[in-house]
Amino acid sequence: MKKNKVVLTLFILLLCVGTIHGARFFFGPHGLVTLDKRILSRSKGNPASSIWIVEYMDYQCPSCRLAYKMLDAYLKQYPSKLYLQIRFHPLKQHPHGLESALYAECAMRQKKFWEFHHLLFENQREWREASDATQKFHDYAKEAGLDLTKLDACLVNPLTKDMVLQENIDSVALGIHSTPTFFINGKMVVGPKPLMTELKALSPNFEFDFEKEEKNDH
Repeated sequence: MKKNKVVLTLFILLLCVGTIHGARFFFGPHGLVTLDKRILSRSKGNPASSIWIVEYMDYQCPSCRLAYKMLDAYLKQYPSKLYLQIRFHPLKQHPHGLESALYAECAMRQKKFWEFHHLLFENQREWREASDATQKFHDYAKEAGLDLTKLDACLVNPLTKDMVLQENIDSVALGIHSTPTFFINGKMVVGPKPLMTELKALSPNFEFDFEKEEKNDH
């Protein structure tokens, strides 16, 4: 009887330890990271690094473009020190926010997410004030090497929009109401300037001319 109790106690302890480690693996020591393969295809950098960043963004948001340039510069300076994951949070006040996210979602399904992501931000000033940005998005898709027939089919598939909208709903549930919002090793940081402060704290030698880039975006 006593032996059975010892075995049962050990089993419970092992189960608790397994649960804790399982939770850390799925939810990460770094915060809101997912093992969903669909989302992982929007991740880049070194997953073994000490800095994990999850970004919630809107492609039409000028501050998101500034954050994009900052993170791009950081990854170039420290390619093994950062792991970045992108999530969609299109804002209602941006007429092209949802559409651009849909295109990015479809680009991801053709394994061209980062190519298209780059083109959207590098050319943001070209399309963000346009009354209709559809042709521009198609041009960027072609430049990124997407199959346009598959792209068009993806764009009209209602499941594509459902997935982007659900991601937006999930982000609101996390308390996200503006872009860009980041989780840096689990800590919520809102806006490009606080992001700069955090990156400089993590890497004091990080070089990025924030004022110059901010001025260029206006």
